[in-house]
Parts: sequence; C-alpha cells; structure tokens
Amino acid sequence: MQHAKNTALGTALAKALAERGYRIFDIKIAREMGARIGIKSVYVKECLFHLKRLGWITPLKRGLYALAPILLGGHHLNEFEIAMAIVNPASICYLSAFHFHKLTQQTPYKVFVMTTTGSKVPQVCVGKDREKVINGVHYHFLSTKKEYFFGLQKVWYGEVEIYVTDLEKTLLDGISKPKYCGGFAEVLDAFTKAHSKLDPDKLASYASLLGDSAERRLGWVLDYIGARSPLPKRDLRGYIKLNASGDNKGKFNKKWGVRENI
Repeated sequence: MQHAKNTALGTALAKALAERGYRIFDIKIAREMGARIGIKSVYVKECLFHLKRLGWITPLKRGLYALAPILLGGHHLNEFEIAMAIVNPASICYLSAFHFHKLTQQTPYKVFVMTTTGSKVPQVCVGKDREKVINGVHYHFLSTKKEYFFGLQKVWYGEVEIYVTDLEKTLLDGISKPKYCGGFAEVLDAFTKAHSKLDPDKLASYASLLGDSAERRLGWVLDYIGARSPLPKRDLRGYIKLNASGDNKGKFNKKWGVRENI
C-alpha cells in the first residue's frame, strides 16, 4: 500500500512540475513543489525514486533531473538544453559549435561542452574522456582557464536559450584543437566556408588573448584562404606544429613560424 501511495504522490509531483513549466529541476525545486501539493519533504526523495523507476524522470547528475517526454507532450529535451544544465558556466563548443554555425556537414557524434577550470563537472569517465551518457547521448566536458572562456553568444535553441561559441571563437578553437572538430582539414574547410562572414579584426583580437601559437596558426590560415590579415609582424623563435594534433613533419613556413604538418 505504501509503495502504491508513494508512486501516486510521485506522479502528482511530476505532473505539477510539468504544469508549472519545469523541464529540468533539482531536489530543492522538487521539495518546494511537493510542499505546494501536500507532499512532506521527507517523502520527496522516495517519490523521485519511483518516478525514475517508471521512466517519468531522467537523472542528469546528483540531485538534478529532467522530465520525460511523456510529461512534455511527447517532446524530448534537446541535447544542448541538457548540456547547459549539467555544468555551470557552460558553452557549446568544438564540433557541436561547428555544426551549429553550419561550418561542417559532419553530424557530431557527441555534444561538446566547455566550462571553466574548477567548475563542478560530473565525475564520470568514458575511456580517457570526461563524458556522461544520458539517454544514449555522450556529453564530452572540456575545461579551460577563465581568461579563455570568452567569445560566447546567447541564442535561442528550440524553446530555451543556450550559450555557444561565436563564429570567430569557434574557428579559433578548431585551430587549437582540431581533433575535437573532425581534423585539421575540416577546420580549413570551415574557414573557407565562413570566409565572407568572418570579422578579421575580431579574429585577431581573440587570437591575441589566446596567445602566440593561436596567432601564428591563424596568420597561416588567413593567408591560406586569401583573407585580410590584421595580425602584426613579430620576431619569431622556433617553429610550432600547424596541426597541433598531427605528426611533427612537413615543410617550414618562415613567415608564421609553423611547420606545415598537414
């Protein structure tokens, strides 16, 4: 009898959350909503347990849940909305951002999410990567220093607002870590596609914040696609790999101090 009662209370709680527009909620919100409809705080966790068992909610991380499609008119929460909820601050990045900006025809095989160093990321791991799997979708978390967490734009995606790296930051991230964007050839193709929309001055400004390596690689790429380069000339020492993920081979480009390992 108690089991049936708690299941009924859980169902009432889930419906109340849905009716009030909660698509993703934490334990605090669940307790507040429970109090409104007469569910004692001590019973809320048990109600959530039964809702999970019934498939009416999906755990995203400890203490955070998403309502199932059955409570949302049959609609699934979009992957970017879930990504924004799992970690804070957060931005869609790398191949996911390439796809968002229509820079690639590759379908992202996972959702790439950038946050800042020190942020609480779910302690999960798939292979060597920090990933969490929710409803079969892999969410890949990457951390960066706070000073590099810039170039974000807030956009509506479906029914929610999300953060995604803007066009220029997305391309610069691709130069820095092409392995997360489908490879260096894919990054070059993305620059070519975006040529007419790029803001060279913004690119140069962003690259200066990211450091010497970013500026060298950007200078080479702008020359490659025939775009104006506002980057200042400088004295270069040594060479860096053009493709940071590639082998240390290829001819040397003296102008930008890069080894063309592509």
